[in-house]
Amino acid sequence: MIENYLNKLGVAVFEIELSEKYILNNDELKGNTLLSEHRLQKWGVQSADPDKFFKKEVSVYKVLVDRIPYKDSITTKQNIYLIIVENEVIGGYVLEDNIYHSLHGETLAEIKGVDYASWKKRWSQ
Repeated sequence: MIENYLNKLGVAVFEIELSEKYILNNDELKGNTLLSEHRLQKWGVQSADPDKFFKKEVSVYKVLVDRIPYKDSITTKQNIYLIIVENEVIGGYVLEDNIYHSLHGETLAEIKGVDYASWKKRWSQ
C-alpha cells in the first residue's frame, strides 16, 4: 500500500518503519505538551481536518525515499511520513527546515488558510 502510493508520486522507496500509532482524539491536539504541538502541526498540513478521524487508530510510517515528492531533483535519501487510517493513506508530511509541509509542499497557512495560532486556537476550545 505505501509503496504503491509513493510510486504513483514518482518516488522510490528504500525503507519503511512504523513511527507511531495512537487513537486520535481532541485531547491529542489541544494539550500543552510538545507531542500535542507536533501532532497539531502535522494535522495542519493534511487536506482533511483531524476531527474526521477522531476515535480511530492512526499509524504514522517513516519512509526513506529517493526524493521529496514535490521536488524535481533527486538528492540524497530523505525521510517522509505517511499517515494511515483504516488501511488507507490519508496524507503525509515532510519536515523541512523545522517546518511541516504536505507531501505536495504546502504549509498549514496554504492548506487551511489561517496561521498556526488561529489553527491552534480552533482545536484548543
